[in-house]
Amino acid sequence: MKKSNLMLLIFLMMFVAGTLITNQLLVAQYHKINLHDRYKNFHPIAAQAFRVLDIRGGNSYSVKIVKGPAYGVMLMNSRKQFFSLQQNKDTTVILFTVANQQYQAPEQCTTGLIVTVPMLESLSTSGINCEIDGLQQLSLSLHLSEGSTMRLRSLKINQMSIYGTGASTAFFKDKNESDTLRLTLQKASSVDLGKTFTKAIYPILKDNSRLTLTNTTVKKIY
Repeated sequence: MKKSNLMLLIFLMMFVAGTLITNQLLVAQYHKINLHDRYKNFHPIAAQAFRVLDIRGGNSYSVKIVKGPAYGVMLMNSRKQFFSLQQNKDTTVILFTVANQQYQAPEQCTTGLIVTVPMLESLSTSGINCEIDGLQQLSLSLHLSEGSTMRLRSLKINQMSIYGTGASTAFFKDKNESDTLRLTLQKASSVDLGKTFTKAIYPILKDNSRLTLTNTTVKKIY
């Protein structure tokens, strides 16, 4: 066999061996990934406990606020450069900006930020698409501005108040319960109560704002 052919054969054998080893390593790494882990593409952000949360920005990535055993912030890996967090005593302020996705309905947007809280006293959003899920506590104050969209799921709050302005919108989804619900809406903001169970609703609507009710909830207005 010619020396050149021998060298070519050795090269091909090394290439094939290298490819097989690389494939085995990739397979091993793939099996380590938990495909059911919702945090697999997220990075934890250091944060102290807080009672007041203020999220500002305006982007097509949604924010999820969910009940959890401890306070935590998880940020999508690809969004790190568009995120900042500041804390002062019991207040956390998050800036979460940039919109580089094609327009989608709010519920179809990719989640870019997940915040877990055992309880929350107040939540303010400015230009944010968010969802709040699972909180059960005595009171909660929600402030929406600058075209914010909020979806409320499985909340059980004795005293809840919502202030909406700047064409912001809140949708009550799934099962939500509240003894008293106070709504102050202005500048074309809206709330859809869905099938929310509440004993009393106190609405104040201004500037072409809108409140959507069912036959059951309309009887609870005072």
